[in-house]
Amino acid sequence: MLFLLQVMGIITNNATSNDRFINLLANWTVEQEHNIFFNKTENYFCCFAHIINLSIQKALDVLKSRLEQVCIVNLYLYFYIIN
Repeated sequence: MLFLLQVMGIITNNATSNDRFINLLANWTVEQEHNIFFNKTENYFCCFAHIINLSIQKALDVLKSRLEQVCIVNLYLYFYIIN
């Protein structure tokens, strides 16, 4: 009796090694004759929380840099212009 095994989904972070694993898994399931189905386009997801975390960390880095620039300008104005 033949039956189809399907991986419903795999969620990982954005590490390159995970992308390599997914490619190997997809190729392996195609090469096997065990009727195992895995489509990397439809069944592989990057962790949304990880993507949000990376985005926020980058935004905070930009804001920190801008805040440091504002502080420097404020110090300059305070010591050289106002006083």
